[in-house]
Amino acid sequence: VDGLERHSRHGTRRRAHDGDRVPAAGPGADGRGPVDVALPAPPALFAGAPERPIAAAEIADKYGVSAHHLAKVLAELARSGILASVRGAGGGYRFIGNAKRLTLMDIIQMFEDFADPTVERGSAASATPVERALGAVLSEIDENTKATFKSITLATMMRLIERQQVSGAAVEHR
Repeated sequence: VDGLERHSRHGTRRRAHDGDRVPAAGPGADGRGPVDVALPAPPALFAGAPERPIAAAEIADKYGVSAHHLAKVLAELARSGILASVRGAGGGYRFIGNAKRLTLMDIIQMFEDFADPTVERGSAASATPVERALGAVLSEIDENTKATFKSITLATMMRLIERQQVSGAAVEHR
C-alpha cells in the first residue's frame, strides 16, 4: 500500500475513458486523492436499490468527502461504464458494472499510473546495496498489493462489508 499511496501523493496520472493518459485530479479539499474517493463509490451505489440513482451529495455526506471532488470521480466512473449518470430531479448515479468481474485494481488503475518502481527506488548503479535491497523489498510489497487488489472483486467487497456490518451489529447489541 505504501507504494500506491506514494504514487497518489506524487502527481500520479489516471487513464481517460479513451485510453489516453491525462493528469490526475489532485487531492480534494479534504486531502483525499481520486482513488480514496473512487473506491467507496461503487459499493455505496451497488448496495442501494439498483434502479434508484443516488446523488453525489448523498454519497459525499455518507463518506465525508468533498461533493465537488466526488462528482469528478463519479463522472469518470460513468464514462468508463461502471456507473450510469441520471440527470434531473431525482437524478444521480447508479452502478451498472459487473460486480463479479470488476476488481478494486480496475478502479484504481483508472486514476493511478503504476510506474516501474525500480526506477523510482534507486535501482541505478549509483544506489548503495542497502538502497537496492530496500528497493527490492518495497517492489515486492507493491507487487503483492497489486495482486491483492486484482483478486478482490466488487462482489467480494460487498460480502466483506456485509460481514462487517453483521459483526458490528452483534458487538453493539452486547
